[in-house]
Amino acid sequence: MPEQAWLETFLDARSDTLRHPHDAATHTVWADSAGRAAALRDLMEADEHQLDPPLHVDVSGDEHELR
Repeated sequence: MPEQAWLETFLDARSDTLRHPHDAATHTVWADSAGRAAALRDLMEADEHQLDPPLHVDVSGDEHELR
C-alpha cells in the first residue's frame, strides 16, 4: 500500500475513533481532539510530507505556526 493511501486510511480511522469512542466517559475529550487529525490531513493535502518548518495549521478554528 502506498504511504499516502495508508496515511489517509489511518487518519480516517483516527477521526472516526475520536468522534465515536466506545467509552461514553471519554466522548467529550476525544471529540475535542478530532481537529488534530483534520490538521494532519490538511498538511498531507498541502504536500507538507517533510514537515519542514514553519508549518501553518488550523486546529478546530485555531491557527498555529509550528517552527
